Amino acid sequence: MLLASDAAKVLREYAAFGELVWDDVKEYIVTKFPRIVTPGRLGALDISGRVRNHPTIFEEFFQVTSVMRTQDVRDFFSQLGIAELTDDHGRHVLGRIKQFPPEQRLVA
Repeated sequence: MLLASDAAKVLREYAAFGELVWDDVKEYIVTKFPRIVTPGRLGALDISGRVRNHPTIFEEFFQVTSVMRTQDVRDFFSQLGIAELTDDHGRHVLGRIKQFPPEQRLVA
């Protein structure tokens, strides 16, 4: 069974799962886990924004030096009347650019 061999590999490779036994967790993984987790594709911009909103994850898994909290930066720019642009704004701009034939674009 492919799932069992994949699980065995994960249990061997990751120390955090070292105490788990496949037979003990199989039922949960097969029946409940798929209802909790939905795999999906995220682009770099999408995932960057999501991870940055969770500083502990961001700092644990990436090399970073935080000099200001994200909310402090947002508040500062908000006080100046500068709106934060989101991925949706970027997608909108890309959508507008793609309306032009490639040979008429300044960007790809």
